[in-house]
Amino acid sequence: MPTRRQIGFVILFAGFLALAAFAVVVGVMPRQAGLKLAQWSVRTRFPDVRFISTAQLADWLSDTNRATPVLLDTRTKDEFIVSHLPNAVRQVPPEAIASGKPIVAYCSIGWRSAESVRRLVQDGHTNVFNLEGSIFVWASEGRALERHGQPAHAVHPYDSKWGRLLPFALRSEPGEVGSEAMARARPLRWATGPILLFLLLWWETLTPFLPLFRNNPLQRTRHGLRNVAIALLNSGMTALLFVGLWAATANWAAHNGFGLLNWTGVPPLWHALAAVLALDFWTYWWHRLNHRLPFLWRFHRAHHSDTHMDVTTASRFHIGEILFSNVLRIPLILLLGIHVWEIVLYETALLAVIQFHHANIGLPGRLDQLLRCFIVTPAMHKVHHSRWQPETDSNYSSLLSVWDRVFRSFRLRDDPRTIQFGLDDFAKPEDQTLPGILKMPLKQGTHPKP
Repeated sequence: MPTRRQIGFVILFAGFLALAAFAVVVGVMPRQAGLKLAQWSVRTRFPDVRFISTAQLADWLSDTNRATPVLLDTRTKDEFIVSHLPNAVRQVPPEAIASGKPIVAYCSIGWRSAESVRRLVQDGHTNVFNLEGSIFVWASEGRALERHGQPAHAVHPYDSKWGRLLPFALRSEPGEVGSEAMARARPLRWATGPILLFLLLWWETLTPFLPLFRNNPLQRTRHGLRNVAIALLNSGMTALLFVGLWAATANWAAHNGFGLLNWTGVPPLWHALAAVLALDFWTYWWHRLNHRLPFLWRFHRAHHSDTHMDVTTASRFHIGEILFSNVLRIPLILLLGIHVWEIVLYETALLAVIQFHHANIGLPGRLDQLLRCFIVTPAMHKVHHSRWQPETDSNYSSLLSVWDRVFRSFRLRDDPRTIQFGLDDFAKPEDQTLPGILKMPLKQGTHPKP
């Protein structure tokens, strides 16, 4: 039976993951309240403008007995290209003005379109309305959008501030918006890592699964600081060289409709789900290649050589391996058409689960069994860090555990406490120093047999 302390840690950890996921998906601003406040401010600023609700416009467009209004999009060309209301135009045809045809103007939330409606009324065109809430509310309600005559599922967010009024899955990333989204999300990922690290270190301290550093706290401190130093080096290189490239690639694919997921035209939720699955599928095979190809194994063994696997081992990857992985992600983002926010969502979830299953903790048997139906668990990943090669070459999954089952690389040991961590070729004290880890690709060693 699990102890109360174990149950408490599981609840605390699960609660933090749920909170982090909520922050990633919906953001910190209450969207509905923000939309209502924006609509009220537009009405207050333009009391002389006639408004029409999205529901009223939808009914009007479906009524064949009424003259179809001209839908006037008052946004910029770049915003219009991303998506717009069906059959909308950016300029009212002269014949429509001459005939007095009704006009419904809209923009992002209604401010710019209200100014256009006021000017049209001043010019003598009285049959003009402003769409309340504009395209943000229209899209949030699941109403039809189009792009180049085809159904569209995303809206230009105008900028990083006003874009928060859109559901996350509806925000496109044209121009610099994707880079801003990545920049805003980076603190979330930076915060998630240290907070989870602290929680799991606390858990390891109170109820360690294995007595790795019994009566030697100084050794544990040195071990942890060494692995964290490697993590900071890798994070700095990634932020400096690759975050902008990932965002630019995702932006270009989104703006030009390029990539497999963009060609299918699936709704945002399915697009995000497919993107996460595709990224995790790639991570599985990239991990497996690192075990199979001798050149890649030279870098990856820096991770496996840790003789005291704990939560900090999750950060112990050679900078060469991170470099190759980051470079290969660029064509992957392009070919699949993955959005910036989907990269952030996957990276945040991946970081959390990787820290979790590397930690020197143990879950109650039934709980670990239940969780590993979905994600990689500590009992599952400890096997992967075994010195015995058949176990080292198993359990390659990083986030979702399904890949090991599908591709027959799943393996468990009845008693994980009997596992010896590390690699026989790199068990010397000098191999566990920071210089020793960085020089490891240059050293000779046994490569796992295929």
